[in-house]
Amino acid sequence: RSEVARREPELVRQVDRHLRLPVLVFYERKHFVLDGTLQGNRVEYRAVYYPDSFPDGLDLLERLLPGDALELEDHTVRVFNQGELVDRIQARSEGFAPEHPFLIQFDQD
Repeated sequence: RSEVARREPELVRQVDRHLRLPVLVFYERKHFVLDGTLQGNRVEYRAVYYPDSFPDGLDLLERLLPGDALELEDHTVRVFNQGELVDRIQARSEGFAPEHPFLIQFDQD
C-alpha cells in the first residue's frame, strides 16, 4: 500500500473512499454499494453498484437505481426518490439463502 501511495496517491485516495461507502447486505452474495451517506437506518445516495457477478442480485439493482435514498425497517427496504416512495423491497425469508438485510459502513481506520 505504501509503495502504491508513494507512486499513485490519487489511486489510493479513490480506493480508500470506495472501501468506506455504505453497503446494503441481503446475504453474502447479494449486496449493494451505495455512493452516499449512511445515517442510522437511512442512506442518501447518488449511485448504487452491484459488485458481484452472481445474477441473483440484478433484479434488486434495477429496483434500487431509480432511488436517491433508502430506509431499512425489519425485512423491508423502502426506496425513495426526492422524498417520494418509489419501491418497497421485501426480503425473502424462505428458500435458498434467506435474506436478512442490514446496512454497514467500515470505519476510516
